[in-house]
Amino acid sequence: MNLKKKIFIVAEIGNNHEGNIKNARKLIYNAKLSGADAVKFQIFKPDLFIHKNQIKRLNTLKKFQLTYKQFLSLKKYSDKLRIKFFASAFDLESLIFIMKHTKIIKVASSDNNNFIFLDKILKHKKKCIISTGLLNFKQIEALVASLKKKYSKHFLQNNLCLLHCISSYPAKDNDMNLNFISQMQKRYKLPIGFSDHSIGIEAPIVAASLGAKVIEKHFTLDNNFSNFRDHKISLNPFDFKKMVQSIRRVENMTGKDLKFSIKDELLNETTLRRTFYASRRIYKGEKFTLKNLVALRPKVKNSIDLDNIKKFLDKKAKKNYKKYQPILI
Repeated sequence: MNLKKKIFIVAEIGNNHEGNIKNARKLIYNAKLSGADAVKFQIFKPDLFIHKNQIKRLNTLKKFQLTYKQFLSLKKYSDKLRIKFFASAFDLESLIFIMKHTKIIKVASSDNNNFIFLDKILKHKKKCIISTGLLNFKQIEALVASLKKKYSKHFLQNNLCLLHCISSYPAKDNDMNLNFISQMQKRYKLPIGFSDHSIGIEAPIVAASLGAKVIEKHFTLDNNFSNFRDHKISLNPFDFKKMVQSIRRVENMTGKDLKFSIKDELLNETTLRRTFYASRRIYKGEKFTLKNLVALRPKVKNSIDLDNIKKFLDKKAKKNYKKYQPILI
């Protein structure tokens, strides 16, 4: 996926609006203020993906359900605020609807083995972000291998992103296994990101330092907004902003995989580098040795650098040197 050079930070609103359109708009607005690049919702018709016997679950989801018309208004509002809007669809009808209105589609961990969804998204050339929660290593291998059989390398690199994800709520620190992000990048040659269900801001910051191109974190107006579980594992606007600021610092710190001269370093070179000075009086015609030389700061223009010592040791001095006088070329 051709992501921007900067890490793509997603405020996962999910169902934290609890079916209230005003709350949804407040969440989008605050996500924008907190520095998010995008907001993500969950779009569904409960009867199309939950069994009718799951009465309690069905009733909760029906309370949280927004209409397609409401989602279009939220998309319009997001466009106005210049923050990207996309969603995870949980039934085929909702997927077909949202694909008409967004360029990015998220596939939740619960559907990362659902090739009805995956093929529909990719065949329509949508950007597809897949969470890999619930999959073990062999299953991720099989998922990627299957996609590579169907689609070209170039196509997948431009249209697919895999998110390392632990589908427990909250995810425990010793289950995070964030080093797998680097392994996924090396192994699959695809954009890799991180979908976080842990408490706090530390895991996304570490993920950013390990090269994650996308960071998805649950977002709420208030961690005590209600008894709905997701508010507790989400970041409020203050903490989300703190996370964004830290990730942006990490981006600046990690830089490129090259070492080159830096302006501030060059300014310090004179005071930090050493020059060979005479450790005692040296007479013209006398050979330079480690006994009559000493390496001291600061570096002096046109002086002998330490890495050139072999070139002039045992050479004869062309003039007299006083003690502590620099040896010049």
